[in-house]
Amino acid sequence: MTCTRYAFFTRTRHHALLALAVITVGCITPYEPPYMGDHAGLLVVDGIITDGDVLITLSRSRPLSSEDGIAGQQPPTQWVSGAELWVESEDGRIFESPGSMENGEYAIAMGSLDTDTRYRLHIRAEGEEYVSEYRTPQSPPEIAEIEIYQKEPGANLQVRLDVNGTAEQSNYYMWNYEETWESNASINASFYYGMYEGDYTGYSLGEYLDNLLYGGGTMRLYPYPGYISPFYYCWNYGRSRALLIGSTDRLTENTLRDYVLYEIGLTSNRISQLYHTKISQYSLGEDAFYYFDNQKKNTDDAGSIFAPIPSEIAGNIVCTTSPELPAIGFVEVSRRVQREIFFDDPEGLFEDTRQPCPIFTRGKEMEDANMSESISYPVGAEDFARLDCIDCRRMGGLKSRPRFWPNDHQ
Repeated sequence: MTCTRYAFFTRTRHHALLALAVITVGCITPYEPPYMGDHAGLLVVDGIITDGDVLITLSRSRPLSSEDGIAGQQPPTQWVSGAELWVESEDGRIFESPGSMENGEYAIAMGSLDTDTRYRLHIRAEGEEYVSEYRTPQSPPEIAEIEIYQKEPGANLQVRLDVNGTAEQSNYYMWNYEETWESNASINASFYYGMYEGDYTGYSLGEYLDNLLYGGGTMRLYPYPGYISPFYYCWNYGRSRALLIGSTDRLTENTLRDYVLYEIGLTSNRISQLYHTKISQYSLGEDAFYYFDNQKKNTDDAGSIFAPIPSEIAGNIVCTTSPELPAIGFVEVSRRVQREIFFDDPEGLFEDTRQPCPIFTRGKEMEDANMSESISYPVGAEDFARLDCIDCRRMGGLKSRPRFWPNDHQ
């Protein structure tokens, strides 16, 4: 266990968690081009060609003002599905996508990039063909350290890193991350009603009584194995949704120290039990960095990552079938380095803001609390609570424990 400011440990070995999720570049930002009228609906390309599984997202630009949607709100993003995508290397190799997934996403299995050749993205969408420029893979330095740190009492937790680049490597960086965290229900229910032992359907007291009266009494009260509910612990998954870029071009050395990548609020349930983040780092060319830097500045000025971006900086994608038709996006080619970290909040910084979940005994106590039998579920042999208090899935969690998770919670 490697410790810094808090008790946590890092892993440098790669683990496949959500293999297609880790490649997303920052966020998919609905983009507002400098063209109006017939030029609304331009192809927007978001992604990076890198090692392993690549995820490219296609959408359409939207006009600065639209009569579609609710007044005062932007229309929904128009994802592009049914396109054909492939990456081609200058030495003749082709890496094809099997097809679109949800939200205009296309996965391409690249394997390991060859730094002795150049790569580009090729797209065939709705009767037009687009290509990005051929680019040689950038080679980023390793992430020297990751730290989860609280600068002062009451402040958010900062996820920050150190990078030790060389003078020969690029001064421009991009990051994204995928995160996993364990969460739990407010109350551990040690008993359940079931038709048979192991029937974890989740029957209420009302259903139990109906079965007792009209179903021949086949339902019984059973203890969970070890008196721990299988719905007490859940896992949640997320990924970066903002452009995360940085530069050392104004520094004397190509190094970053205590660089804050993102923050976690103390009331976030991400730190309620055990938190894990895996950070991917890429190197950018100078032209790519200034493209994304301009995009980020315009997004920040608009006040929302989902706001239109009135930018005129050119990307590196052209339409070969209609050269006069602009496209939006910059497809960089870079190898990827990763580092990951666990955080278990040893200082007890998490502030639980959930509504209290009282436990009631059947009878007058339950009636006084206005708890009907239909919404009452067993907690103990004689105690009851609401289902949303004892089932972590009701709070957005999933019963999909990662293979690399270090504890034995189920």
